[in-house]
Amino acid sequence: MNEGTGGSIVLAIIVVAIAFIMSYLAYNVNYTKAFRMKNKVISLYEKCSGSCYGSCKNEIVQYRKDIGYDPKAITNCKSIPYVPDNAELVDNSSGNGYCVFKITENRNNSPQIESQYQDSPRYYYRVITRINIVIPIINNIFDLGALYVTGDTEMFYPQANTDIPSYCS
Repeated sequence: MNEGTGGSIVLAIIVVAIAFIMSYLAYNVNYTKAFRMKNKVISLYEKCSGSCYGSCKNEIVQYRKDIGYDPKAITNCKSIPYVPDNAELVDNSSGNGYCVFKITENRNNSPQIESQYQDSPRYYYRVITRINIVIPIINNIFDLGALYVTGDTEMFYPQANTDIPSYCS
């Protein structure tokens, strides 16, 4: 009878190991999707100098569908951590799985800024996506804020954005 308990312990260890490995793989797949979605939104916002409307938005939605990113990943853009107090919500596309915030910096007389733009505030966009891992009991208890993927665009200057491609509007 002693051999029977040893076999069930080994079986339990194997089941726990398989569950752990499968969870890790599921997390990695979903992290990759969220990371790729964030990068696509950032690249389109940089290409359009922050004016992503029309065809630009349609390309984002199509890309989301192509990579299989779940649109229910973010439910409320205003409750997301990692957003500064001075951030303005520009794109509330939580149904598409991402949020975009405009963050304005006012750095007058800064040596890093070209002289023609010193008096005007510069700004950038912060894109936030969420890794779509649903653990029913854990999600009800904790917010799991570590499951967000954030990224920032390059700096934009208000005077420099006069030549926005027609693709973006």
